[in-house]
Amino acid sequence: MSNAIKICQGRFGRVALLDMDAPLVAHAHHHCHVLMKAGGPDTFFSVRDAIHPLTADTAVLVNSWEPHAYCHHDVPGVRTVILALYIEPGWLAEIHHPLALARQAHVFPQSCVCVKAPTRKIADELVMELWWSDAIAAQRLEILLFDLMVSVVGAIPYWSELAALKRCATRRAPDPAVRRAIAYLREHIASDIDIDTVVAHFGL
Repeated sequence: MSNAIKICQGRFGRVALLDMDAPLVAHAHHHCHVLMKAGGPDTFFSVRDAIHPLTADTAVLVNSWEPHAYCHHDVPGVRTVILALYIEPGWLAEIHHPLALARQAHVFPQSCVCVKAPTRKIADELVMELWWSDAIAAQRLEILLFDLMVSVVGAIPYWSELAALKRCATRRAPDPAVRRAIAYLREHIASDIDIDTVVAHFGL
């Protein structure tokens, strides 16, 4: 059985704190799904028929329309509290530019990632807000989700490598005429430079 401790909705989708004591059958939905353990014993999720651990040090990731199921441990009366993010792909693309194709492609190239200390800290902060607050300000909730999703996505080698490539691309030298103009300005930094003359000389 799944008991919702707290559910919040917004343009990001839905975030829920779930108290789980029984398996859930395989299902799928259009959201990008991030599952993290918030309390209780370790457990498992099945994603596309492969079993993945849900622990304090791992998160389970599910793409839009991927079949997944909750595989509860066989200990009667023992419950696991799960932080479940149901993220709208469009919102994810907005907050993390490399994911601009999230509506068309799978966001997560793998179904389980290690959770490092900075990501765990954000997740714990979100869990505490959900557990204790009667209501969370929409802006506060979006900031926490933003930080958590970027941290989770950044833990995936594919996306971290893509982000590094994008950073390199933005540092590439500009147009040759611009490079020559910049070099000229650096060489004559102490001179009284007429910028219109520089622009005309380098064809800008």
